[in-house]
Amino acid sequence: AARPIHAADDATQPHDTIRAAAEEHVLAATASFPARPEVTVGSLDSRLRLAACDRPLETYDSPNGLSGGRGVVGVRCNGGKPWKIYVPVHVALMDTVVISRRPLVRGQTLVADDLMLSEVDTSTLHKAYFTRIEDLVGLRSKRALGSGDTLHAGIVERAKLVKRGS
Repeated sequence: AARPIHAADDATQPHDTIRAAAEEHVLAATASFPARPEVTVGSLDSRLRLAACDRPLETYDSPNGLSGGRGVVGVRCNGGKPWKIYVPVHVALMDTVVISRRPLVRGQTLVADDLMLSEVDTSTLHKAYFTRIEDLVGLRSKRALGSGDTLHAGIVERAKLVKRGS
């Protein structure tokens, strides 16, 4: 007698469950970061068919670990039909930083009205940035800045004091 074919024999793991596991992993891993993480999980190849896992999915860091920017999270099934996959993720580290409210010229002494706070993805910033407007008031810009530029240590300097009579 022919063995009946059960749908379960061909069941595949839904991609959204794999992506959700990766997202939960990243949120747990970034909970201690000083900045607020915004996680975007990449899509999986629509042709990818992985056997439905008969155990809860496990997640793990890639060898490179996880920080701001692009990365991957491992998701695996240790069930009867084991598999593992790396899921692409992007972690934006959102923090409130000081930006220019309007264009600034080179050598301009900064006043509070020139500046404002904005939430930006700090994982893309390569230099130390400022989180308090008052830390910049009285400093001079070393170069021209557009409106909305992030202010960092490399583009400001203390105003030079001129001695009387010089």
